[in-house]
Amino acid sequence: MEPVRPDDEAIAAFARDGVACLRSVLDLDEVAAAVAAIDAVLARPGPLAQVASAPGDPGAFTEDVCRWQEIGEIERLARHSGCPPWPPP
Repeated sequence: MEPVRPDDEAIAAFARDGVACLRSVLDLDEVAAAVAAIDAVLARPGPLAQVASAPGDPGAFTEDVCRWQEIGEIERLARHSGCPPWPPP
């Protein structure tokens, strides 16, 4: 699959906010793989995992790095999905 190319607005949003919304980048199978990967990370946090949200926050934010080596869905999504490369070409 050819990666999606973010437009200038998405690149600016990422530079400004640290996040950008790219709709319809993943197909339904890739979304299911992402859900499975997230569930696996949250069920078994790695040694570098950190909760980056406060107890009173309305949601939870967990950081956990280098899990692609253990959780195949993460590597497959990063290498073989429509996710755009970073930095953009």
